[in-house]
Amino acid sequence: MNIPKLVATVSLFLISVAAFKNLPVIDASSTILSVYPAKLSPQVNEFFNITINVQNVINLSCWQLELYFDPEIIICTNYFVPEDNIFGDLIISPPAKINNTSGKIFAFCAIDANCGVNGSGILCKIEFQAKLPGISYLDIRNEMNELGTYLMDPSNNMISFVAADGIVEVQDGSFQENIYNIAQNGKEYFVIIYSNATVSSFNYNGSEQRIRYLATGPEGTKSLVSIVIPISILDTPYAVLLNGSAIYYRILENMTHSFIHFEIQHSTVEVVILSTIPYDINGDRIINMMDLYLVALIFGATSEDPEWNPLMDVNSDGIVNMMDIWILAVHFGEIWG
Repeated sequence: MNIPKLVATVSLFLISVAAFKNLPVIDASSTILSVYPAKLSPQVNEFFNITINVQNVINLSCWQLELYFDPEIIICTNYFVPEDNIFGDLIISPPAKINNTSGKIFAFCAIDANCGVNGSGILCKIEFQAKLPGISYLDIRNEMNELGTYLMDPSNNMISFVAADGIVEVQDGSFQENIYNIAQNGKEYFVIIYSNATVSSFNYNGSEQRIRYLATGPEGTKSLVSIVIPISILDTPYAVLLNGSAIYYRILENMTHSFIHFEIQHSTVEVVILSTIPYDINGDRIINMMDLYLVALIFGATSEDPEWNPLMDVNSDGIVNMMDIWILAVHFGEIWG
């Protein structure tokens, strides 16, 4: 079985792959659990496959996989353990649990023998379908416990490993990938803006913990935006401002990056993403009367109402009520930095 060597693969990655993860230097003898291919670029509605591979494992008798993805961007359509898997045909493999609401795959497989196997090989194959243009991680949760991903020997000892995640960038003819490199504390990081808007005037200010750029598109149209930000250069939580006004955004995170998604109504818009404090509704980095005022404007609204804005639902319970006011009052006066 010819499983690509991860160390060699990393050295051949394009900058657009390196941009998503500042990978550590991996010893060639390390046990590695990886998504292959490491980066995929399917078209909207296209089906595509990945394999989960293990490299340089010793005495493997069973494995468990917890893989996360963004279900707004891609959905899982199939999972199976192929005949050429590392255990061969002596396997115990119950059906995987696939959740396309939360974006999670949970799978298990063991060799049906009182022994383990050595070497490199395929653990399983997973099929996805691309839904919308954007960027999704394929995140192996390397928790090494009974609830997460693990490798185990016949004596039920955990086998340590390095996880190498994957990235899916769903393509659309009007979308472009914009990559910006940032030097900080002697290291190089990358911010990726994937959008059907024209991106210009990108600026990162480390002391202010702020990213700013301009997005331009035809009047009356809108763009979808996926932004990938290394957590080493911008602290969470964030506020996203369009022409100075805070908007709701969707965020997913893995161990190294934040994946932010939102919409823009064109024509030319100034986009600002900045670090702030929890419960800062309007992105001014202070909890004050303005935040309370914004909540009061739609007090009593639920997610079913036309005036609904999830920014004002401070505790995310689906209704703007006194609990949201109470949370802001508890934190009233707090200032970022």
